[in-house]
Amino acid sequence: MTRNADGTAHVIVRWGQPWVDDPAHSAVVDAHPGDLISDELISSQNQVFQASPPINADELMSYLKNAHPIAEQGAPELLSSVRDLHREWPLDGDQKAAVVAVLRRHGHLDYAGQAVDRLGRKGYAFSLDHQHGGLPTRTTLIFDAGSGSLLAVEDMLTGSAGKLNVTTPAVVSYTCFG
Repeated sequence: MTRNADGTAHVIVRWGQPWVDDPAHSAVVDAHPGDLISDELISSQNQVFQASPPINADELMSYLKNAHPIAEQGAPELLSSVRDLHREWPLDGDQKAAVVAVLRRHGHLDYAGQAVDRLGRKGYAFSLDHQHGGLPTRTTLIFDAGSGSLLAVEDMLTGSAGKLNVTTPAVVSYTCFG
């Protein structure tokens, strides 16, 4: 994602390496790593966060709450807001530090140890178990230790999948940032 001077954002989305636990289901998604999913120019009016993120953690929390119902839905919604923020804004060092401070204060994250994202980048993983979408889910964020950059966010069903026809645990969403 790149941010243009006029407030628009150019977002390119590509397939990563699909991972399928059961080889019989490998043909479910006919995608190859690097295949283009979308290449869009998004106007500032169609973005969740229209102004540049603040560098103060308290101000950033207010900024995130203006776009997401964090007060009503709690830590899982905070994680959703952080994912959306990273989709729309390339953050500088001070903004990254503010994100980490907000997550440390309000995210209720558990340290999950060192991890490697699906692009092979090493980082540190933090996770939250919740039922925000109605099903037991673990959301994991992987951060680069040196830069504070968010590398990836993964949502994994951890218990009953309800009416979904999947065996758990099952990754239902994975986003890499680069």
